[in-house]
Amino acid sequence: MRRLLVHVTVITILLPLTSVGAENLVFEDFDTVEAWQGFELDDAVAHSGATSARWSNHPDRPAVSSTQIPHDWSGWNALSFWVHNERVVPTAFMCIISSENPATDGPDYWSVKVPLNFTGWRMFGVMIEGNAGTRSPRGWDQVDSVRFTSVGWDNTPHPEAVVHIDRLELRDDVGGEGPLLSDEEFFGLLGEDIESLAPAREAAAAGDYEAAKAALLEHFRTRSEPAWSFDPREWDTKREAGYNTTAADYVLTHMFNRFGREAHVGDDIDWRFNGFGQDEPEFTPEWTYQLNRFENWRILGRAWWATGDDKYAEEFVAQMLDWVRDNPAPVLGSPNQSPTWRTIEQGIRTAGSWMDAYHYFLFAPQMTPEAHATFLKSFVEHARTLTRMTVEHPEHKGNWVTMECNGLAHIGCIFPEFTEAERWREVAYGRLLQELDDQVYPDGAQKELSTGYHQVSLGNFMRALAPAVRNGYEVPEEYLGKLKRMYEYNLRAMIPGGYLPPLNDSGLTRVTRYLQEAYDTWGDPQFLWAATNGAEGERVDFTSVFFPWARQAIMRSGWDADARYMSFEVGPFGIGHQHEDALGIYLWGWGKPLLTEAGTYSYDRSNWRRFVLDTPAHNTVMVDGMSQRRRGLSATYATDEPLEGVWATNDLFDWCVGRYDTGYGPDRMPCTHERTVIFVRNGYFIVIDRMLDAEGEHLFEALFNLDAADAAVGDDGLTVSSTDPGEPNLTLVPLLTEGLSLRIAKGQEDPLMGWVPRENHRAIPCAVYSRTGATPQTFVTVLVPHPTEQVPKITAELLAMTDSMIALRLQDGMSEYVVMCSFSGPQAMEAAGIAANAKVAVIKREIEGNTAAAIVDGGEVSIDGQPYTEEH
Repeated sequence: MRRLLVHVTVITILLPLTSVGAENLVFEDFDTVEAWQGFELDDAVAHSGATSARWSNHPDRPAVSSTQIPHDWSGWNALSFWVHNERVVPTAFMCIISSENPATDGPDYWSVKVPLNFTGWRMFGVMIEGNAGTRSPRGWDQVDSVRFTSVGWDNTPHPEAVVHIDRLELRDDVGGEGPLLSDEEFFGLLGEDIESLAPAREAAAAGDYEAAKAALLEHFRTRSEPAWSFDPREWDTKREAGYNTTAADYVLTHMFNRFGREAHVGDDIDWRFNGFGQDEPEFTPEWTYQLNRFENWRILGRAWWATGDDKYAEEFVAQMLDWVRDNPAPVLGSPNQSPTWRTIEQGIRTAGSWMDAYHYFLFAPQMTPEAHATFLKSFVEHARTLTRMTVEHPEHKGNWVTMECNGLAHIGCIFPEFTEAERWREVAYGRLLQELDDQVYPDGAQKELSTGYHQVSLGNFMRALAPAVRNGYEVPEEYLGKLKRMYEYNLRAMIPGGYLPPLNDSGLTRVTRYLQEAYDTWGDPQFLWAATNGAEGERVDFTSVFFPWARQAIMRSGWDADARYMSFEVGPFGIGHQHEDALGIYLWGWGKPLLTEAGTYSYDRSNWRRFVLDTPAHNTVMVDGMSQRRRGLSATYATDEPLEGVWATNDLFDWCVGRYDTGYGPDRMPCTHERTVIFVRNGYFIVIDRMLDAEGEHLFEALFNLDAADAAVGDDGLTVSSTDPGEPNLTLVPLLTEGLSLRIAKGQEDPLMGWVPRENHRAIPCAVYSRTGATPQTFVTVLVPHPTEQVPKITAELLAMTDSMIALRLQDGMSEYVVMCSFSGPQAMEAAGIAANAKVAVIKREIEGNTAAAIVDGGEVSIDGQPYTEEH
């Protein structure tokens, strides 16, 4: 078995430059720094000439700029400059090319990020042609200034950073039509240890590249390994009579439809085209990104295999050659450039649609030796660009990294003929192993804290292994061990029935296929039990759980179809795809959501997108109509330690408490929200919201988004029940009603409230409990799920409340529950003849006379003056 190397080697990649005969312009070689106040002239370090610009003491000199530059750059296609870094430091700086547009708000510019994670000299730059820039720069013929800055863009000036900058050059010898990889360099990459490549190597050495490409195609058509998920040699054995070619015929028309917008992308396809206009609120760049993920190539491949009709192969080859020609690889600046070369798309397509298309069409007559070599060259350029991203940008994180490395791993495994393939595998699998620690908490939650993107990362971690396992590369045991945690998160957080709640940018996420995958991989019968909804395997040995790193509480009544389930978020914002939903809750019962949130929406510019990101779309508290404000505060995005002392579970109840203190509104007005949730099994959820530490009077609004078509208000004017006929429903019973008011916001348009936009803009009733006053303010709401629209008879009564504790009683005709909760540590509490020294105490007394009690962090419980025992 071949060893799958997993250490990451820092490498320098030589990218191709295409000489077109134009003269470059070195407009600043730093013979002097008079035009750059803040730089020092240094003759000890220089890349060209005798001197360079030394830039140190970044905290005191955070930015250096000059307007004494050429202002019309339209005659060149790139800017390059050289940076010498004295030592690796955990920061970066930016090169900002300004072109201010008075018609827009905010700065207008192009930029290059320079991470200081290397030593010695390195070239950086930016392509000029086709670079749209940030906001609306006037144009490359109207450049105002060049500025180097160590502040902004999530960068912090580092006192130990010492860099030298040299040779600012406008160039016309970079890029050109793709592929940029020359025949000579391409064939020079073929390994000499593969005998069947000898004819191709020998022809190339003789300068006969036509023969070399024919021999190379013959090699790939006759090799038996590496294996792909299907055998390309079976291309003519898979005919299907009556195969439905509607989808493939649609691809031939060059029509493309995403996000509800259909458009023609041109007879000569414009790969940067977007079906939405820039000025439309619904505009989303995802339309173009989806075009460049190439699902259509799979559709053409399946149709050609099923029908043998060459028009599908002809279309694929034409599209492939057109894309490679029109979209040369990024050779300067970030590897993550333009709508056609975003690194996420690079990884997605090279692990999926491109690899499928390669194997679908390998034996097509239209896959000529020239077309085949062009496709392989682009694979190599993808691998090199993804390697640059992985090695040169260690600060890059999140699910993107898993997709990028998945693509890189696939290229390295499927094309071992190239001498760089081993390096590609090393870089990809080494970074993936690192990411299993860097982007996954020890409790298994992916750090974006999005239940949907958890599956994206998990899927890419797992799919990256497929070509390695299939082709005999040994998988490190620690890789699988760390990956298993992510599947265990799915198992432990799962709603009975096989879903995860729609947290952050997610919809309701089905996970049973991932649990089946986990069982197939590790053989744990609990995975099988969850994957088959209890039909097979071994029942799990837990009910309610807490994730101390993700800081999510999962409260369950059980695992049956009628079970009640609540998720409660008390953790960080997440490292991506975040929503302003701290202390949000989501409730499920009898097989459907009862209390929901807006979930995700198209990544566009509409009010709907802004709505799903903000607090009104979630079940938490607003202040003065303002949302929470963690966005932009990177310290809130993740945690480096588990949260303890905020969770307990026992046979009688679950308890969890969380706190949000980052402020409200654009100015982050100070106010603290503390929420306690107590699940009294197996019937009621008590939600206690305390608003603290704000100056003056404010309007406080507690939001409950009922997942129902409508809701009714009780005779008291404050109790609310959803009213779906014949369906499970939810009743909200508020206590502490003095000064409390209620309104139902259903389908409210200004501002948006009471919607689930992802479901065809479905209007739902949002119960808004509000009170105006100074802090502290307390809301107590009892959530009563019930299996039909018939509201159960329940009375809820406040027994006692002080600044440090609360006690209440619930009665439903069968049992009485007394609940006492301290707002700090354990303390002596007393109500209704019950005394406890604890943080939380719940006592249940049934009409038959049975009594049960449970506490958190305390000692004795007494009832009517008598110590409680289990025999009581």
